[in-house]
Amino acid sequence: MIGDSLPGDTNKPEQQESLELNSPEISVTESNDSNAAEVITSDASLASLAVEEIQETGESSSPEIPVAESEAMEIQEAPDLTSATTAEIQETGESSSPEIPVAESEVIEIQVTPDLTSVNSSETREIEEKSGVKVSQTAKVAEGKNSSIESPLPLTSETAPNPNKDCLRILITGASGCIGQYIAETLIQETEHELFLLVRDPRKLKIDCDARPGINIVQGDMKYVSRLAKMLKTIDIAILTAAAWGGQQEALDVNVFKTLQLLNYLDLNVCQQVIYFSTASILDKHNHLLKEARELGTEYIRSKYEGLTRISKLPIADRITTLFPTLVIGGDEKHPYSHVSSGLPGIKKWINYIRFFKANGSFHFIHARDIAQVVFYLLKNPPNREQRNWFVLGNQPTTVNQAVEEACEYLQKPILFRLNLSPWLADIFISLFRIQMAAWDRFCLEYRHFTYTNPINPATFGLPVYCSTIKDVLKTSGVSQPEQITPNRSNYNSSQSIGNKVKDYRQAFSDREFESRDQ
Repeated sequence: MIGDSLPGDTNKPEQQESLELNSPEISVTESNDSNAAEVITSDASLASLAVEEIQETGESSSPEIPVAESEAMEIQEAPDLTSATTAEIQETGESSSPEIPVAESEVIEIQVTPDLTSVNSSETREIEEKSGVKVSQTAKVAEGKNSSIESPLPLTSETAPNPNKDCLRILITGASGCIGQYIAETLIQETEHELFLLVRDPRKLKIDCDARPGINIVQGDMKYVSRLAKMLKTIDIAILTAAAWGGQQEALDVNVFKTLQLLNYLDLNVCQQVIYFSTASILDKHNHLLKEARELGTEYIRSKYEGLTRISKLPIADRITTLFPTLVIGGDEKHPYSHVSSGLPGIKKWINYIRFFKANGSFHFIHARDIAQVVFYLLKNPPNREQRNWFVLGNQPTTVNQAVEEACEYLQKPILFRLNLSPWLADIFISLFRIQMAAWDRFCLEYRHFTYTNPINPATFGLPVYCSTIKDVLKTSGVSQPEQITPNRSNYNSSQSIGNKVKDYRQAFSDREFESRDQ
């Protein structure tokens, strides 16, 4: 969607300017270790792998490509050596999973709320030595009021399978993002499940993580997902909202390679369901993959396209429900703003110009709170595994002209006339104001109708919808409405020659003119 390329707010990862490069060919091969995936890339990524291989083994099986040491980037991350079996080492003399040195600063910290008084110091050392995960207990982590207390995580909460299947262990990646926080909040309020919230910066969590027991804040990065391998094997449901928005290498690494690696760590005998968030930008109006998304899309869009094609080939694929959000609305003082909502307060300025144009185009939108309700419903009612479960998230389509008209009515801005913003006129504005257009921006301008087949929202399941109209969008995004002027219709002598819309918008102002003359 066009919204995917909008600049984000301070709560979002920095987005970089899109590069007009074709997506590199990516192949994924499963290794003997079912918990890891060997990822091989071409072009620039191949050079990075060659440097990494030489540094680890002293030789390279890849073609000789001169790459400066400073240009080497980490593409794959092998699991912990403890996953290699004794038989494998005895037969080959070495493990198929090479050890990757991890800096002390890269160790993932899990901050939890359960009672840990029953665990002694010897168990603490044993857990940390076996898992390689630093564990601490904290209160009010999101607010940063109290310092972390070094304390062990009970073995039953870290590595052992969950004996009580009525209380599931649910992982949410990207839990500090807009969608992630709405989902986490809903599950905190509506369930007693044990939650594991994977975040890079716990201070960005605005929700109350002390509302009840069983809320675990896992401070880490998708780049080092292998450090969570033991915990991932105990997860019953995984909700994957984390994504990298900018930078070709980072987008591929997080949205493709590390996501595949995480999915391979999930135990098929334990994990019941995966809800994976993609983007509607990679689909056409029939909900089929859009080839232009792979060829012209931003780094984020192309990586989501590649990731989806690879995920469908994994052993766990039949348990994955893929959600494709359209334009996402959301955010307030208790939740981070989405990319779209962060820019909406400026509409008061631009509506003075936009109202005089009309354009041919249409789109869907959905609020993050409504997305959370859909996810909650899917958790309670898992889809049939026998079919491909792809769902587009959105309300019914809205045209660009309808959106402008509703916004003008909400902001009490009269529409006196409208010019058709045809493609040739748009090109004039682009040239006149020297607007830089990336390949994907140009495609969106020409494609115009980003609508899809059978989008779902809470109403699909008989649930109330929190945000269903453009007026709701503006109100929930913090755009204040001007004070309503009540017209005095007894003093207004309307003319039939004036259009209904113009009359409605100008009637109140005319009333005031008549009243001032009478005085």
